[in-house]
Amino acid sequence: MPVRKLKEPSVLMGISEPWLQLTESLHLVVRDRAGLVLHGEPGVGKTALWEYALRLRGQASYAWIDARHPRSLAEWTRAMQRRQAFFLYHWHEWPPAWMEKALTVLRKNRNGVVWGASLVMMQAEEARQWWQRWQMERLPVYLLHVPPLRERSEDIPAIAQWVLEATARQYQRPARGFTVEAMERLRLHPWWGNVRELIEVVKQAVFRQSSGLFIELATVQKAIRQAHFISDRADLQAQWETFVSRILRYLFEHPEVGHRIRPWPFILGEVRRLTAQSVLQLLQVREEDAARILGVSLRTLRQYLKQRPDHWI
Repeated sequence: MPVRKLKEPSVLMGISEPWLQLTESLHLVVRDRAGLVLHGEPGVGKTALWEYALRLRGQASYAWIDARHPRSLAEWTRAMQRRQAFFLYHWHEWPPAWMEKALTVLRKNRNGVVWGASLVMMQAEEARQWWQRWQMERLPVYLLHVPPLRERSEDIPAIAQWVLEATARQYQRPARGFTVEAMERLRLHPWWGNVRELIEVVKQAVFRQSSGLFIELATVQKAIRQAHFISDRADLQAQWETFVSRILRYLFEHPEVGHRIRPWPFILGEVRRLTAQSVLQLLQVREEDAARILGVSLRTLRQYLKQRPDHWI
């Protein structure tokens, strides 16, 4: 169970109305010893907000538990027994049976364990259903929505300047600010990757700036294109980790089939099958052309397509 020490305050800043309302609610929450659940889109800074709340509560460290890990329930139980502050990352990934057990224990949480969790939710209705369930269970918890960056564009200049100064200071780069055109480009970008994407764009722009104190518009545009690829790769990695963790969780929960299942051939076979299907569907080509694109023979491609998920179990 990894224990994280609180770092220096990060890009938690803003002057927009949604952000001011969130920080005001956060200050009210930390007065109590109840749980804090943060929900919102990926990359909005839920973990950073949790660390900020811990700092307000006077905590120095906490246990970081990834709910996608097959042993996350055991790590969570250990943290509860030790009365250790913990943060349950991607709590929604837990199976229903684990969630029921957690609700039962947290309902009886009389020892004042400081805990938090994150939920990746895109719809407010889903969050409302969770909140109603917790109210029925009388669970001592607060639910806060972290707004996406595109809903608080007034905060982009301050965040971008903070990241620029921190990156330039760390890597000894000459950049000290943005031109007016470059900052306007940052402010008008939709930022579907939220704060995480903005940080990556600013870092790429700082690295590309070889001379001059102010980053130009062309440099920002190149950095945005580069960050799109990095963001897509990060999303793919997160989905891949979720896929693998569910397989490992199945093995962990069903030890009686552990000696019969072959996880690595199963994962590799699924990757081959899904890749072959994607090439055929997205490019709308024949099997012969798909085999040539993938660099395999037609017979091998057809073997990939015939494989089923239960073939390796």
